[in-house]
Order: sequence, then structure tokens, then C-alpha cells
Amino acid sequence: MVSYQAPTEHKGARVRIKDLSEGTRIFIPFNYELNTITEMAKAHLKSIGIPIVAEALTHKSGWDSYLLLSNEYVILLEK
Repeated sequence: MVSYQAPTEHKGARVRIKDLSEGTRIFIPFNYELNTITEMAKAHLKSIGIPIVAEALTHKSGWDSYLLLSNEYVILLEK
């Protein structure tokens, strides 16, 4: 699941990527060169060998998030 994390006093804007099967999550820096947080997440996941096979917009707890689906279950989510 991919969502936007607003900047704080100590950290800039970030993108959160959460692995729903493992329960792990990472934060990557917001990349202003890319258009959307899904593009940022897909670029990161591709760089660590996780292919995306489908995506969807979800509405959870009043916040919009994006769901990226992969058929890769061996590679763990990492920075």
C-alpha cells in the first residue's frame, strides 16, 4: 500500500510503502522529478526487484491510498 506522508518540522515529505503480507513498511523521500507517489513507489520497488502486476486506488479510514500488487513473495521490502 502506498500513501503520502506530509512533511514535519524534522523530515521532508515522504512516501510510505507498506507490505501487507509481511506487515513491514518503509519510507522513501518524496521525489519531485516524478509525477505521482505511485510512480515513486513503483520506481523503488523495481529497483529492488519487485515487479508490479496490478494497481488500485483504495479508500481506507478517510484517506486515499494506492494498492500495488506483485506476485513476488521472496524479496523483502527494504530501503
